Amino acid sequence: MGGSRWSPGGCEEIKDWPTFAQRVIQDLEARTLIKGSKKNQLGHLNELALLNGPVCAGALEKWALERSPVEEWGAFRNRRETISVINRVGIIELDDVIKRLKRKVVNKKSARGKELASQHEKPRAIPTDDELFKWLKSIDDPMLQWAFAMQATYGLRTSEVWHILDIDKEGWAHVGPMTKTGERLAYPCPMAWVEEFGLRTNLKRFSKQLDSNDHQREIVQRGRLSRCINNDDLGNWLWRRIDGQIIPRLWAAAEDSESKTARDTGLGRVEDYCRPYDFRHAFAIRCFTHPEVFSESDEEHARWMGHGVHVHTKIYRKWMPMERQKEAVRSRRQHMNEEPQKRPVDADLPDDVLAKLAQLEKLKKLMAS
Repeated sequence: MGGSRWSPGGCEEIKDWPTFAQRVIQDLEARTLIKGSKKNQLGHLNELALLNGPVCAGALEKWALERSPVEEWGAFRNRRETISVINRVGIIELDDVIKRLKRKVVNKKSARGKELASQHEKPRAIPTDDELFKWLKSIDDPMLQWAFAMQATYGLRTSEVWHILDIDKEGWAHVGPMTKTGERLAYPCPMAWVEEFGLRTNLKRFSKQLDSNDHQREIVQRGRLSRCINNDDLGNWLWRRIDGQIIPRLWAAAEDSESKTARDTGLGRVEDYCRPYDFRHAFAIRCFTHPEVFSESDEEHARWMGHGVHVHTKIYRKWMPMERQKEAVRSRRQHMNEEPQKRPVDADLPDDVLAKLAQLEKLKKLMAS
């Protein structure tokens, strides 16, 4: 249909790619508030503005297929999403193009689809608790030490550090509503890190410092709802403190020895430097292995982290090293014969009720072993 505007009421001819791209950008900016939700599309539209030749569906389909649906499935998916955004504006009719591109998508349930998904989920390097603790202590900047300790202790998404409303005397952190999965309570593990890194005592001080300058939250109001539109940018700001070596990098055993940033120590270990999201993986593993919280269910751990139990067990805990799995099982068996600690959810129950719960817990573990 060339450069005609596709609509029931008439047409408006668009002959060049810069004008075409600008028209779609205007629509995208008007419809989408969250910066991270339109970042890929804006980049693609600026790229399309540089194209030559007629503005047509065929050129857009060819552009989308410059990324392999098999070998570059993530990039291909992003281009398909941009094609859908363009189709929504109505400049060009792209329904048939979208159908053809969809047929090229790798089935997630196929062997190749599962392999690609596995590669996408894989963390770079998951530090042990000892490695993580020593690294946190080595950070000289007090605010950055606090921010990364918050993420490590509570298993937060990187941008969620900006959205902690309160930490009570029992350690529960109140994660605010302007986050990926909304409002929730998060429990610390290990509890000692809350005091060690001043997470509660310095909450107001460092939250204010963190939410300032070029790393300040951008909050917009829509009706009664407030939205933070730059969470991705905030998380990337913290990530750049590590990537740019503004603070020391934390090196741990590499999950992918072929990674471009992996290095061979020459001592039988290949290691890579940890990204902030690797600390979230470390927390999920710690929930399973640490005696303070391993009596809690996977569902409870998942609630603390703000995701479903399937995501918790099949993605985050999936990368637990075998040795740590063995250690966890040994610790759990040993714990069965010891006096159970008060669980955070039971802390306010009467002693006689707690005693009965402890007996039931022991019986349940014995039956499961």
